[in-house]
Amino acid sequence: MTRENFGTQRLAIGQVARLAGVSTRTIRHYHQVGLLPEAERDSGGRRVYRLPDIARLLWIRKLAELGLTLPEIGDAIAGAHEQEEILGELERTLSRQEEKIRAQREAVRRLREAGSSPGLIGASASEEVRALLAEVGGVRISGEGLELALLLEKVVGADKAALDAVTQSLVQNDERLATWGDRLVRLYDDLADAEPDDPRVEEYAREQAAYCNAVKEAELARGIDIDALLEKLPSESADDEIDEETFGLHMEALMSGHRPSPAQRKAMGRFFDLVDPQ
Repeated sequence: MTRENFGTQRLAIGQVARLAGVSTRTIRHYHQVGLLPEAERDSGGRRVYRLPDIARLLWIRKLAELGLTLPEIGDAIAGAHEQEEILGELERTLSRQEEKIRAQREAVRRLREAGSSPGLIGASASEEVRALLAEVGGVRISGEGLELALLLEKVVGADKAALDAVTQSLVQNDERLATWGDRLVRLYDDLADAEPDDPRVEEYAREQAAYCNAVKEAELARGIDIDALLEKLPSESADDEIDEETFGLHMEALMSGHRPSPAQRKAMGRFFDLVDPQ
């Protein structure tokens, strides 16, 4: 092949693959995802490539070596035919990558500053909620508690999960509330084998309602009005909503396979009646 006729020479896919240092499978994938336009076909129906096709393939490989993903490469070379155009698009793509990396570094910094696992929750919460979580000093969660916190964030969103962490922090730092909460957990567990008409059902419901009121009073004493903050949170967009089946799966995971007994269901129902008589 001479220099003069190289521009008009048609090469088979195997030859182009060897020239570019890639596999024929990779070239076919580039066709499939739209990075390479569909090649000409010879009389036997096989793909054949000319110089512009090979040059585009080499550009794709060069950009891939720089660390760009295939979608980013597509953005960089879309509509750009001259070297300067492609380099300009590449520079803009790299700038977007830098912005993304800066945002990721900022998230890591917030996690380090939080010094606790709710930082993992609060990192994606709004600035106001993050500031509130930092003000109360964070809360230590590990093991199953952290797993449940991450699932809770998925179900209710980062802000609401972070506000729940604020409440947990206040409870953990208040010996009376912490002891009270532990006792309620034991009382609820005891209802697993109880009958629905067991007097402990009403006892639990009233104790839980009183406990929630005490927690709210502790929040207000610190100048924290969770209800007011919840009202200020933006409503979920359609993109943020999850379908009923997915919501059910998340709730199933949150319950860790637990199925409330009839007595436990009645106790919780009675509790909700007490805190929300409507």
